[in-house]
Amino acid sequence: MKNEILFTEGQKFKQWWFWINLIEINGLCHYGVYKQVILGLQFGDKPLSNTGLLIAIGLTLFLTTLLINLKFHAIVKNDGI
Repeated sequence: MKNEILFTEGQKFKQWWFWINLIEINGLCHYGVYKQVILGLQFGDKPLSNTGLLIAIGLTLFLTTLLINLKFHAIVKNDGI
């Protein structure tokens, strides 16, 4: 009975205020790419290059995907956590 499981718990990242902010950031990046890359109009007073915008949207999508799939799982046994 040395490895008997006493307690198990799983958690996901579910703070609503954080997801709203992340959706706003993703929306702003998508709008910037749409306006500058697709329409050919300048996005902002000092616009980022098209490559920079595409890198920014890639990073925000990667971060969003990472946070959606992030999960903490803890198991407590007799010999430790």
